[in-house]
Formats: sequence, C-alpha cells, structure tokens
Amino acid sequence: MRMLATTCCECRVGGTGPRKTSVRAGVTRGGFTLVEMLVSLAVLSLALAAVGVVFSLTTKTVTRTAAYTETHNWVRQFMDQIEKDLELCDPSSSILVMAGRTQAASLSEDDLEAGKYFRVLTGDPTDSSVLNYDAEFDSQLNSNFSNPRADLLMFVTNRSIASQAPPRVVDENPTSSWGRLAKMAYEGKPFSPALVVYGHAALEQARWNGNSYEHGGRLRHIDRRLDGAPTNPDRSEIPANRWHLARRATIIAPLDKDQVGNEYFTDDAMERIVRCEPDTEYGVQMPGDMAGLSLSRLRSLFEGEGPFSGSAPALRRPYGSLSDWPATQEDAVLGLLYRTGSETDHHVATVLEDVPLELRSNLGVHMLPGCVWFQVEFLMPEDPRNSLDYGAYYSGSSLTSPRADMSRWVSVKDGETYIFVPNTRANREMVSTSTTSNPRIDDFALIDRDGAYSVENRRIRMWPYAIRVTVRVYDQQNRLVDPIVRSIVHRFE
Repeated sequence: MRMLATTCCECRVGGTGPRKTSVRAGVTRGGFTLVEMLVSLAVLSLALAAVGVVFSLTTKTVTRTAAYTETHNWVRQFMDQIEKDLELCDPSSSILVMAGRTQAASLSEDDLEAGKYFRVLTGDPTDSSVLNYDAEFDSQLNSNFSNPRADLLMFVTNRSIASQAPPRVVDENPTSSWGRLAKMAYEGKPFSPALVVYGHAALEQARWNGNSYEHGGRLRHIDRRLDGAPTNPDRSEIPANRWHLARRATIIAPLDKDQVGNEYFTDDAMERIVRCEPDTEYGVQMPGDMAGLSLSRLRSLFEGEGPFSGSAPALRRPYGSLSDWPATQEDAVLGLLYRTGSETDHHVATVLEDVPLELRSNLGVHMLPGCVWFQVEFLMPEDPRNSLDYGAYYSGSSLTSPRADMSRWVSVKDGETYIFVPNTRANREMVSTSTTSNPRIDDFALIDRDGAYSVENRRIRMWPYAIRVTVRVYDQQNRLVDPIVRSIVHRFE
C-alpha cells in the first residue's frame, strides 16, 4: 500500500549543495482572482450603503419623533391652559379684547439669511361665500396667503391659580393687607380672579452682574425688523420658529374697592408682571404676577349707565375697534395689554431663553415656544345665522333647527383691536332702547320672533357666540417638516 507522505529529496543544481523541498502530496495551492475580489468589494459596498441608509432613516425618524413628541407636549399644555381659562370666564363680569396682527417673518435662521418669507395658505380663493356677510370686518379673508398671525387675546377668568412668581421673603406677621397677600402667595395659596393675556413675548438673555443674574436689558420682540426700525415693513429679526407665545396670568389682588382705585396697571406693576419677577411695592415684596386692579371700576367704564349714556354713536354697540372708544376706555385697555401702554409695542411678557435659578419665576409666563401662528376668530353676534337655533321651529314637542351651513368665523383685521363689553342687563337694555341710528343696532342680531324685525323682539348678545383659537407650532431646532396645527372652539353661553 502506497502511503501519502512528504518526500524529501536532494538534488544538486550547478554543483551546489543539496536543496531540501517539502511538498504535501495531493494538495495544490490557490487564491482569489481579481474579478472575485472586485465582486466581493461591490457586494460589501452595497451592504454598507444599505445599512447606512437604514441607519440614516432610523436616525431621522427618531429625531422627528422626538421633535413631534416634545412639540406636541407644549401644544397640549397650551390647549389645557386656555380651555381651563375660558371655561371659567364669565361674560357678565369681564371684557373680551382681541387684537389682530400679522408680522412678516422667515421660518428659520437659514431662511432669514437667504431672504425667504414664511407665508401660510389661509383659504380657498375661489370660495366667495365668506364675504357674503359684513366683509368690512376683514377684507383679507379671501386672500391666498398671509404673513404669520400674532394676535392677542385678553379676558378675566375666575379660575383659581397660585402665584407663579411668589415673593422670595415675606414678613411672618404682616400687618397690612398687601403684606398678608404676599404671605399667602408665598405659602402657595390659590387666588381668583385673574386677568389673562395670550400673546407673543419679547426674548431676553439673563445677565450676570457679578453677584447674581438679572434681566439683560435688551428685549428682542417680533415687532423689531431686521434693520431695527419697527416701522419698516420687513421681516422680523427673530425667525418665526423661535417666537414664543406667552400666557400672562395676573392675579387681581382681592382688596376692597377703597384700597384699589385704578382700572389699569401702574408702570411699575406692569414691569413686574411682564417679567414675572417679584419686586418691592406697597412697602412689601409683592408677587411678580399680582397687582392691584379694581374690576368694578373697569367694568363700570363699559357699562350702559356710564360712558354709554353719552351721545357718541360709536358706543351704541356691544363692541368696536379700540380707536372708536373715548380716551378713558382706550387707556384702560392699553394699560392692561401692553408693557408700554401703547400699541406701538406689543410686548405682553418677557421670556428668558436660558432661565437661571435666580430668575426661575420667569417661567410663569412661558407657554408655547415655536408658535409661528396665533389667531383668534369669533362668530359675530350681529349675524343670527351663527346661532344654533337660527330659524328654529317646533315639530310636535321637539325644537328643530334647519341650520346646516358652516359657521361664519371672522378674524380681527391686522392693526385693529376689538372690545366686547360686559354682557350685563344694563348694556343689553341700552342696546334695545337705543334710538341712535346705527346699522349694527338695526341688524343687531338676534333671532327674530313672531316675524317682527324690531330690536325688542330679538335676543341681544353682547359677546360673540364663540371664539376659535388656532396655533401652528414648529420645534425650535427646525426638525419638523410640517407644523403641528391645532384649534379650539369655546362657546359662550
């Protein structure tokens, strides 16, 4: 039997010594060809590319999911807050103020540098039905696109809230009314009512003064244009995805009317409220979100037996543009809305972008970052078709309404401020008994009774049937392709 083995042989070449060679019998040496190497590299490249694509898509999905979740949580918090505020708003003891405003802007920093405008498609330009009734309220309802809306909404709510900016130190045994209120706020006791304002805030950075942090002193509001001139009709210097919608809830100090005699905030009080920063006032350190305000005096400014008893036709209606009101009412509204008490500065709050521990009370006005669109619309009280029981009739024992069309929402014109006065008996009687010629009273809406067209036979509404609030929100890192859009509708009974 022949065994496979390693055979050693010696041979001489050219007279040299023997050379030793080893060979494994039956086995030959081999390797990859160039073609095989190229094919292998191609397959490996395709596999790595596929893994890269999957990894990239997964990363983008996770990033956008995180952005959506974060943004949605902000939106949900906003919706919860405004719904609760409106739920306890009593039309008989409050005024309702809506300011309309648009502001040209770019969506992101990159768009700002590139000169791109952020515009929103607002409606169907082929549908003219929106203009069938009272088009004077908004001549832009039928336009294709709009600059971002930055409206304001103000009303009084009876919702109980605790101070979001309590004083840092208080007198343990206060003797004054203000001192007792400061101690209650310090202890976290709830208060009501509160004056609530929703609107875009100014941005500011905290500054270290060597001992502690303080407000930086340079406000950047969305009104400020690229060149710094607020009258230049150009884009905001702040990209829209960095805009911040604020909620300023000011606790109305529960004092007797003889202790509080003003119907608007003093300059010092407004600065403290806007910044949500405790400061010394009335001899004690007051909460940053509490101020003295006489709601009874404010209400009396808009009551039928007050200024309405004059002969000014503009007051013979339940609401109107701010410019229609006398100086007293106009000053009161401006002194409650804006930091400067003027429409030239729509600053309703100051939001610190990086809040240090010392100024954490400023978080009391933070509401909705990345809000590129805030719009308030209403159903006009003059239009009876907005009533649920418009044209209602009885069929047997049940009340049936033939209404099947859409509600006629009206937006507040850019640059206008509408005021709805308290829905009191005095104001309703003032309207129903008015002899002043006014188209709004002649058509004052209401639902006709017994076929009569006189005001006395109509249901008078001083407030709109409902308001609708719409927001569009991006994340501030610009990770979302499309914004989160939400609307709420609140109906006033």
